[in-house]
Amino acid sequence: MSPTNLAQRSFSTAEMMELVGCSHRQAHYWDATHLLKPSVVAATGSGSRRTYSAADVELGRMIMALARFGSLATARVAVARLRNVVEATERPAGVYVTFDGAVLANAPAAEAALWLPIGGVS
Repeated sequence: MSPTNLAQRSFSTAEMMELVGCSHRQAHYWDATHLLKPSVVAATGSGSRRTYSAADVELGRMIMALARFGSLATARVAVARLRNVVEATERPAGVYVTFDGAVLANAPAAEAALWLPIGGVS
């Protein structure tokens, strides 16, 4: 599957969990606490299916990395900052997210940072 097709497809909760490396419990906790909500199809009740975008999967990967190397609190700060950058009028092609939760838009690569392409983070 080409990268273009991958960016345009959607993912089930099981697929997202496998790609991100999180547990079912983590995925549901992130949804319940608004850290990572599925942007294609949200849960509508018990047993309903969630559907995630490629941008959601990338955001999940960032959350897992920040939680592993920092903390979930750091991931929450970074996600909030990232959403602010995405909502800005001049939307960058991508951002660097440092392991302390800083979000650097249109900046040179920082040490100990993750590159996150912006394709519709919600």
